Amino acid sequence: MRRANEVLVGAVVLGAIALAVAGTVWLSQARFGRNDQVQAARFRIIGGLKTGDPVVLRGVGIGRVEQIALGAANWVDVTLRLRGTIELPAQPVAIISSTTLFGDWGVQITSAADLPDGPEVRKQVVEATRAGRDKWPGATLPDIGQLTAQAGRIATDMALIVYALTTFALFKMIPVTLTLPGIAGFVLSIGVAVDANILIFERMKEELRGGRTLAQAIDLGFSRAWPSIRDSNLSTLITCLILYWFGSTFGASIVKGFALTLATGVLVSLFTAITVTRTFLHVILDGLGVGKHARWFGV
Repeated sequence: MRRANEVLVGAVVLGAIALAVAGTVWLSQARFGRNDQVQAARFRIIGGLKTGDPVVLRGVGIGRVEQIALGAANWVDVTLRLRGTIELPAQPVAIISSTTLFGDWGVQITSAADLPDGPEVRKQVVEATRAGRDKWPGATLPDIGQLTAQAGRIATDMALIVYALTTFALFKMIPVTLTLPGIAGFVLSIGVAVDANILIFERMKEELRGGRTLAQAIDLGFSRAWPSIRDSNLSTLITCLILYWFGSTFGASIVKGFALTLATGVLVSLFTAITVTRTFLHVILDGLGVGKHARWFGV
């Protein structure tokens, strides 16, 4: 009898839990008194957009992406569920864009008269409009994450080229005979220069995750990375000084050449990492306007 009561109590508890879970799910999906409106937009491509991504108007969330489907003539039809009380702009246009550098996307509702600058956006809107008036025309902006990554790689490559040319120019002026140990010191200094750039970009990512703008992230990333770069390179320079003294005192010219080329490369890498890379990043991201010329960067 006691065993039967325990089984009954357990069944009642499990039933209550199941009922509570079902009620929670139902309440989360219920729309009490809400008169939502459903709109559809037409796009050629949708980037990384997915179901559930936000829909915003003038920076304020007004709904979400409810469905994504492939339509006629290879158009992508995106269904948007919007709050019914929202007053939409005249001639609405849906713009898909990446909202962060880390794969988050969203849809922005704007007017046809307030489209973002750039002939590619207007071309997409015109094509979507010609395809039919039954859906809103849409356009997709380039992925800012890919643009920034490409710009960072280009800036780093250019800075390393400047580093190599400057270092070889100093070797010629000193002058330095590039023996095998000297070449080893130069190759090691290249690794130091690359490591400094990696550290800078990691600090930039941390600032971007914290909500900083791209320009702020560049400056703050360099400022935060500088103490680590300075201390690590300073310890390397002290080691080079000890090795140079050792080579001069004991007649070990091999060690002396290695220390000289490594120290020269480290000093040049400090200049290129902090000054040259930052300048190239600002020129590429701010001066050239990567969002307007995405094809330049293979995006």
